[in-house]
Amino acid sequence: MELPKGHVMDQSTWDDIAPQLDEISEEIERLLASDEAEKLRRLIAKCGQTISEDVSVDLKCTLSIFDRNRECSLALLNLGLGVSESGEVYLRSGDSSAHRYVVDGEIEVVPNDICPNSYHEWGFKFENPQCSHFDAELGVNC
Repeated sequence: MELPKGHVMDQSTWDDIAPQLDEISEEIERLLASDEAEKLRRLIAKCGQTISEDVSVDLKCTLSIFDRNRECSLALLNLGLGVSESGEVYLRSGDSSAHRYVVDGEIEVVPNDICPNSYHEWGFKFENPQCSHFDAELGVNC
């Protein structure tokens, strides 16, 4: 399958959006820790107490961009609330660090567990150097 063309998240775009992502993250953290969210935290804790011990409860707030050419979303921010085994509600973050890749001679910035060509999940790139969604190979074309 041919790789989608175009660079949605080049270095300049990343540099422009990163400050807003930081502010959004801080604001979501503030809101989730506020007195106004106490009922929400209680309800999430109750969900955690209600379900099986083999599963967990998470409330996720995700900011993503949708790329029509790649027909998938690129999650840029992922945080929320989780419930521990003891029933304690805690702030959780699922963000991955941003990494830079050269794709078609251009810098593409994406979370480290994402393919810079397809924007699909691609973890452990050094152990699995080929993306399973597109013909992308670490060190070859990204």
